[in-house]
This record gives sequence, structure tokens and C-alpha cells, in this order.
Amino acid sequence: MGNRRRNKKRYPRRYCPLETFVGGKLNKKGQGTIEYNGKIFNVDELLPGEEAFVVIFYEDKFGGEARAQKLVKKSPDRSLPLNHPKMQLGSYQIPHMTDQAQDKWKQSRVNETFNFEANFIKVGKRKNYRNKVVLKNGGFRPPGRGRKFTIIPQENQFDLMEINFDKYKDTQGDLIIRRLDTEIVGKPGENKFTTHSVLGKKFYVGLNSFYQVNNEMSEIAYKDIIEEIKENDIVYDLFGGAATIGIHVANKAKMVYSVELNKESHEDAKKNIEINNAHNVEAILGDANLWVINNQKNADVIILDPSRAGLSEESVKAINDSGVEKIIYLSCNIDSQKRDIDGFTNYHIDKMQPYDFFPQTYHIENLIILKINNVRSKNV
Repeated sequence: MGNRRRNKKRYPRRYCPLETFVGGKLNKKGQGTIEYNGKIFNVDELLPGEEAFVVIFYEDKFGGEARAQKLVKKSPDRSLPLNHPKMQLGSYQIPHMTDQAQDKWKQSRVNETFNFEANFIKVGKRKNYRNKVVLKNGGFRPPGRGRKFTIIPQENQFDLMEINFDKYKDTQGDLIIRRLDTEIVGKPGENKFTTHSVLGKKFYVGLNSFYQVNNEMSEIAYKDIIEEIKENDIVYDLFGGAATIGIHVANKAKMVYSVELNKESHEDAKKNIEINNAHNVEAILGDANLWVINNQKNADVIILDPSRAGLSEESVKAINDSGVEKIIYLSCNIDSQKRDIDGFTNYHIDKMQPYDFFPQTYHIENLIILKINNVRSKNV
């Protein structure tokens, strides 16, 4: 054991050359970047063109992480001062950018990722837009590896959802607050329900169920999806959750098969089908990736709304070979969405519509309409 050879090239985990740097292009998470010793370092809150004193606190053979200590030159796209208390919470990544700068950056992220000129991003409320939040010991876990303490926000420090933190400051462990038609509060796993009325439909939503957190923007996206369905279409609604999308398109479709793996969401889907009298929607409990491989019901449209991980290689192949006329792909992760789209070689992008479901964060919701390769879009 004592004779083990040590790696001669060791990269320090921490060191502190405090120098001035000019911020480069933002990375995928909205962080600024600087170049030092031929490597790229990510810097929270640093905007392109800004000059700042920067301390590097982590390095490996590829690059590392750094922190801006003081601004020397400020960008006109900045809306908050450096190291604003919001950034301590871990709930935000880009609140220091103006609304216009956020929109422009997200738009460019989508266009560059897909090499396609998307429709301009649709936006709504910038603050208090969430219908769900998870507290840890009454507050939030700050970003950073191994940090176990909790920060309870002060006044005007958290504005993604209106919350009286004094009410929950003594709560231990995780606590979910969900506010739709009524408010429900409980620990993960508790069997609590509320409802949400949207576009003339009513949905049961469990405390732990997947449900879009931005009511305003999800309603806009659902309207866009409904417009893509023709009378008498047979629709596969994959990763269907509580069947919200499936039930919305059911008024136009002939039949909808809504497939969901999560048992709680599947139970919600069955309740939602019943209360909305959606007799042409079938809720199926199963892995959508496997289901689409093993079921060929000659669908006209496939709707995809997967988790951030996207689709499996096998399901991409099955969908690509399905021969359906149209694929409607809604995603909260444009990188996994791009990977999957590249596998749909029998299809081309017809339309692309991004949404700002998550203002003040780097996340982007993106809707892509693909059509089978017979008549190509003029944008391609």
C-alpha cells in the first residue's frame, strides 16, 4: 500500500489569484466565463463584457470555477448588484440580468442549439409565477457542494412565489407547498390533493405529482399544442403525467393514449379523465419509452413531454420508424431535446416555440413540431 505511486500532475482544488478579467460568452447555465492559463473558468453573475476582480477557487484539468469579487466595469444588461442575497438561495441563476437580456440570451440559446430560427420566446409574469415550492427546514439549501445549512429568505429576497416564511421557519425536513385552486402543504409522500381549473377543464393534482409549475405559461403552451391536432387524430400522449395535455387535445382527437410511469400521476390521470368526461382518453401505466416500442396503433400524432433526461435511444428509433405524420415535443431541457431530435432522421423541424416557464433561471421550455419528410419546411 505504501509503495503506491502518486499522480505527478495534481491540480489544486483551491487557490486564489485575484486578478481582473473581462467576462466572455455565457455558458449553458447562464454563468459568465473567463480564460486563465489556457483554461475556461465559470463565474456566477459575470456578464459578457464586464470587467471584474475574480478569485479562482477550483481547478481541474479541463477548467474550473471562479467567483467575481468586485466589478470594475458594469454591463448595461445588469439589473442587480454583484453578490445580491438572491444568489445565496440556490433558486436563481440569472436574476442579475434585465428581463430583456434574459429573453435575448434564452432566444439565442434555442436558435444556436438547433441551428433554427425559432419563434420569439413567449413570456409572462416574471415574479410569483410558481404554484409549487419545496422548502428545506423552512428555507432553501444554498448552492455549493456539501452545504447542509439552510437559508431562510428575508423580505424581498425570494419572489418566485408569495410565501410567509415565518409560518414555516421551525419546520424540519422537506415541505411541499402547492397552490392551485386551493393550497395544500405537506411532507413528500403525503396523500393530499387539490384541483386546477384551466381552459375549461378541471384537474386533480396530488402533492407529489408532476404538474407544470407556471400556470400562465403552461396554458399558453397547451393552446399551441391543441392547434396542432386535427379532427379525428389518434394521439399518443407519452410521459403524460396527470393527462393534462391528453385531455386538452381530446376534444379534437379521435382517441388519446396517455402513458405515464409514475403511479401517483397515473392515478391522477384516471381521476381527471373521469371528471372531464374524456371518454376517448385511455390512461396507461407504464414506461413510455418501452410502450412506444411495443405498441403500434397507427397513431397520427405523438406528443412527447419527457423528463429532463429525454428519451431512450430505443424509443427514438421506434418513434422515428413509426410513420406518424407529426411529432409534438415539449421539453424543459433543450440539450436532451436536441439529442433526441437528431435521431428523428425521418422528420424535419416545422416550427419551434420557446417559452419562459422559469424566469430568473437558466431553464427554457421549448416546443418543437416535427413533420414527416415529404414536404420540407421553408425554414430548413
